Amino acid sequence: MVSEWLKAAHCHSRFSFNTEKTHPTSCLGLRHDVGYVGAHRSAGVADARRAYPSVVMALLAAASLLVILPSPGTASLPSTVSAFPHPAHFVVSYHEQGLPRGTHWSVSIQGPEHRRHGTYLSRGVSVKLSLQNGTYNFSISAMGFTATPPNGSFTVNGTDLTENVTFGPPSYAATFTEQGLPSGTSWSVVLNGTATISKENSLSFAVPNGTYAFTSSAAGYSAEPPNGSLVIDGANATVSLSFVPFTYGASFVEQGLPANSSWSVTVGTNLTSSNDSTISLELPNGTYDFAVGPRSGWIASPENGSFTVDGASTSTSILWTGPQPTKYPVDFMESGLPAGASWSVTLSGATNSSSDGSIYFWEANGTYPYQAASVGYDPSPAVGSVDVSGAPIGIPITWTPASYAVLFTETGLPAGTNWWLVVKGVSYSSTTETITLHEPTGVYLYIIHNVPGWTTTQYTGTVAVQKGPATVSVEWTQVVYTVTVRETGLPSGDVWAATLDGVAHNGSSSVITFKLPNGTYSFSLSLPSGYEANVTTGPVIVEGAPAEVVVTVVAAEVGLDLDNHPLTSLQVAAVVVVVVIVSLTGILWLRDRKGGAPPPTT
Repeated sequence: MVSEWLKAAHCHSRFSFNTEKTHPTSCLGLRHDVGYVGAHRSAGVADARRAYPSVVMALLAAASLLVILPSPGTASLPSTVSAFPHPAHFVVSYHEQGLPRGTHWSVSIQGPEHRRHGTYLSRGVSVKLSLQNGTYNFSISAMGFTATPPNGSFTVNGTDLTENVTFGPPSYAATFTEQGLPSGTSWSVVLNGTATISKENSLSFAVPNGTYAFTSSAAGYSAEPPNGSLVIDGANATVSLSFVPFTYGASFVEQGLPANSSWSVTVGTNLTSSNDSTISLELPNGTYDFAVGPRSGWIASPENGSFTVDGASTSTSILWTGPQPTKYPVDFMESGLPAGASWSVTLSGATNSSSDGSIYFWEANGTYPYQAASVGYDPSPAVGSVDVSGAPIGIPITWTPASYAVLFTETGLPAGTNWWLVVKGVSYSSTTETITLHEPTGVYLYIIHNVPGWTTTQYTGTVAVQKGPATVSVEWTQVVYTVTVRETGLPSGDVWAATLDGVAHNGSSSVITFKLPNGTYSFSLSLPSGYEANVTTGPVIVEGAPAEVVVTVVAAEVGLDLDNHPLTSLQVAAVVVVVVIVSLTGILWLRDRKGGAPPPTT
């Protein structure tokens, strides 16, 4: 029967379809955009369940239709069938972690108009909701715990959703309030390493129970307290902070008033007076207007103005000028400068310049130091003082071309050696390393005089003086001469030696030479055995020229000098033989005489 009814309902002319909500008349079961089918008679719409109490309801999934069917045995069919939308539902699941087992928690849903809303409780790990398409607001809670996220929104759009929730210990508001900062000023608090910045008069942290260290700051301000600790114990807590701007020194320093004179400065609306030369204030950063209080007969410079304090001390100078005394001309008159040459005079710190013959100052009675200057010229006097005493005064200044040091510096000469030079026909000498003279700008010829026994490559030259010191270096080297020791009389090739000033030279020719500077030296000779010289020791004098020592060598005379020349064993034997022979001859001669024999004749 069901199948027959559906077959008839599928496309029966006696059935009509409700076309509300854009559902046009069509064959039952072919429209996917029709969601719900309800039955009613032509005379009026009746609730399906009241009209057909034994109705069996089935969902045609392919067409998404909810169809009311007569129960088996029912022969009649409704004269009119109307299709109504049947909204689809989707599962939205919330899964929690962090709660102790069995702890109650809830999800509250607020949906669009005519959609589901309410609060759903759970003691498990999930809450599942069946919701239609749409955007919903939610909030999550569990007594004694904090949910993350605690609230928000989600959108169902044709598919199931899963949301994860993490529960932690309950958190409380740690609130910091400030006073003393201008509106809109940034300030910050670091609570347990987490920094929060605000331009309002309060800021908050959400934290669980515990003790937390904090620091507070604001640029240009000091905080009270600047740091500390905050205890959260089951309730919100508040810390009050006071900010005071940093201050920096702002001083006004006067000069010109007599000692212990009273004067004042107004900064903003605050007047400060002093008998000292300095008025000191402490001010925070900012720009301030000031005005110097008037004094009869005196003028302050500046009389008013502004200054800025920007993280450092600042100082403003105030110069007072009083009634002006009578002044008199002070005339500096020059001579010696070329026409048009510029020169200047500094009188008591003020400098005036001129290219003509006079420089004027106007001064009251008193004593004033002065100094004159011109490039390339030396003044006389260069410095001095002038006394003004109720009348004009003139000071003559004489100029000569400026001279500069010319230094001749020698190297090489023994300490204390006198040396000299000539510049512009003038001789200069010294026993030190330096000869100094002074010359104006120009180029000068110099001549270096000879120093006996020494020589230089710079006996003459030029030095240029160009508006500053000039230096000439003179390098001396010692002159050495040849000293010849010449012998005559030795056989050619015999080796002999000469020692001069402690230095020995050997030779096999007739000449031995030495190189020595000026001086007196001792010499000695060493000759082969059996020879002697007419001169074997003595002095040699070197005095600006080569020197020569000539010695004559001869063979030594034979003699018995046992002290200096001991006999060898062979020589001793020969002597003994000679002595024996002589002795025997004498003995024989004496015997012959005693026998009457005549002595031998020669």
